[in-house]
Amino acid sequence: MDIDHGTYPYVTSSNTVGLSSAIGAGVPALVRKAKIVGIAKAYLTRVGSGPFPTELLGESFAMGEKIRQLGAEFGATTGRPRRTGWLDLVALKYAVDRAGIDEIALMKSDILDGFSEVCFATSYQDPAGHLLKTFPIGPQALAQVKPVYQTHQGWKTSLQDDSVFQKYIEIIETYVGVPVTWVGHGPDRSAVYFRGVRK
Repeated sequence: MDIDHGTYPYVTSSNTVGLSSAIGAGVPALVRKAKIVGIAKAYLTRVGSGPFPTELLGESFAMGEKIRQLGAEFGATTGRPRRTGWLDLVALKYAVDRAGIDEIALMKSDILDGFSEVCFATSYQDPAGHLLKTFPIGPQALAQVKPVYQTHQGWKTSLQDDSVFQKYIEIIETYVGVPVTWVGHGPDRSAVYFRGVRK
């Protein structure tokens, strides 16, 4: 969603990369290097138009609607339904690299509690049938790709003692190259636990 590094013109109105926080905070970026925590959902949402490879449409619409309802994915002001989709590891890796993210806080994982299985995209297929593991440059290129999914066994709960969910997190960590140190499993501030930094 970054205005410079995202799928312009389908972006937000500001920079979302790590260094832009130094401007807002009034801390010179070259003087102080802070740890950058990227916040991601366990699934994807998007507001408005723009390419969204993992959007749940067609035969998967019911699943997308289930996630939308469970996650209360509606605009806070307008009430407009947000578009929903499976987690896209290609896009997440791109965001981690561009934003200089050191670790991830994975939020709303409880929305997927109890699903028999969950999916995530590990690559894209372009119109010529080639597999891409890098994020396409420009919205036109992104709109033409199809996601290649990996299916993972669902979990009972996203709490720390659920081994199936922890395996899901480890797959994310391996793919994007940074640890998932925080996990949110509910709307309350207290419903966040610290996993620690894995080596």
